[in-house]
Amino acid sequence: MIWLLLLTVGPFVLGALLATLSWMVRGRSRRSADPGWGVLAAGAVLVLGGLAMQLMAGPVSLPLDLPIDAWQWYSEIQFAIPLLLGVAALVLAAFPVENRKGTGSADLAPRTAMSFVRGRWLVAPALVLAILLVATVTAGVASRPDATTGRYTAYFVSLGGERSMGTSIYGWFYSVPCLVLVGLLLAIATLDLFLISRPALDHDRDRDVNARTSRARNVIFIGTGALLVHLGLVLTSLAGASSLQSQLSTLEGDVTVWTSFAALQPLLRIASYASAAIGFALWSAVALSATPSRRRMPAAAGA
Repeated sequence: MIWLLLLTVGPFVLGALLATLSWMVRGRSRRSADPGWGVLAAGAVLVLGGLAMQLMAGPVSLPLDLPIDAWQWYSEIQFAIPLLLGVAALVLAAFPVENRKGTGSADLAPRTAMSFVRGRWLVAPALVLAILLVATVTAGVASRPDATTGRYTAYFVSLGGERSMGTSIYGWFYSVPCLVLVGLLLAIATLDLFLISRPALDHDRDRDVNARTSRARNVIFIGTGALLVHLGLVLTSLAGASSLQSQLSTLEGDVTVWTSFAALQPLLRIASYASAAIGFALWSAVALSATPSRRRMPAAAGA
């Protein structure tokens, strides 16, 4: 029971600890004087939603005694939950939307959605997205229609003749809607960055640039975290499929049959755990960034 709890909730706890340590070491200097209610709400959605998602996947959900239909519904949307949380958080992170026209400081340089984004911030999400697409297509191609529902959620291995062994996998039934959500996630993230960069700069230019850079960083963290947590679930499904095995009785004795990628199971397990932990760390970092920095009050004249 304790081992199962650590296995399911462990990535969230590890991610939160990593984010907290990073924040204590260097994150305080990155805080904005006024992070805004949007970041606070987004951080709450990510942390509370992520924790609830992990608890539902572990032994804590067993005493709830939910109806079979409820469990069936949850199993159908579980892969989409991180992406849905990411979309909701990105919508909240867009607020407050500044409407500053002509009252800020002059800035002749054209501003784009990438104006407050550093190039190196995009390396990680691009790499995660590429790995996610490869894993998604691989699982989708390997999936077959389930004998009962007809949905592409099954994985079968032929044992010769009419015999076969099978299990569930992240097939097209799950991945196609998730790919749509990934596209929506990227679109909203781009819109957020555009809304952050569009208004004219405030008279306190340095403070405004710092605030916008912090908001842009949070947008990248939210999107990348959603992709990583989702990737963790996909890799967990592939690890489960790789562990499939069966024992056959032959004239020469019992023979154990594995899948063609059974040797990858340990690597897939570790990768899924690490992916989820890093994703939760990014989400926790967003929540911690909502902590306002202390402003230094100017000294009184003649003091």
